[in-house]
Amino acid sequence: MKSLGNALFRFSLLAFPRGFRERYGAEMIAVFDERALHRTAFSSVAESLDALAAGTRMRLEHGQLTHSAAVVTFAAAMIATTFALRDAQLAKPASRIEFSAHDAAGVFTVTVIDGRPVAATMDNISLPADRIVAEADSIRLLAKDGRTAVALAFDARRGAISWNSREPGNQ
Repeated sequence: MKSLGNALFRFSLLAFPRGFRERYGAEMIAVFDERALHRTAFSSVAESLDALAAGTRMRLEHGQLTHSAAVVTFAAAMIATTFALRDAQLAKPASRIEFSAHDAAGVFTVTVIDGRPVAATMDNISLPADRIVAEADSIRLLAKDGRTAVALAFDARRGAISWNSREPGNQ
């Protein structure tokens, strides 16, 4: 990711007029590289976008906005939009289902996040992940000996969840 940040910064320098880049470009890159040692990838992208904006402002102030600066600005806007959309997807809330039921053997629960079972209990005892088995439209909770203790099935057509009942003492 560090090399991507460096490449993005160097690309953003194209927004500055050629004369400015020839005079200050190497120094700007050296300062960026030095600061990159103590910076996150996100802040490197932000600094690159700042450089792009400064270069674009410089061209606008001097009436030197050329085709290449417009292309660089458009490309940076696309990159920023991509990061924003990715962050928006990462920030979306997860769908969560808490299922709790009981049978002759006692209480059992299953927690499903984004369609994946992530936790389960039998008689208020948490099950390790290797005893929670997800298959297509069903979830199996395994007993200590590896046998299926509880099998839950989801019937999408009826919108119902069903399970096999355990016998007392079957965990």
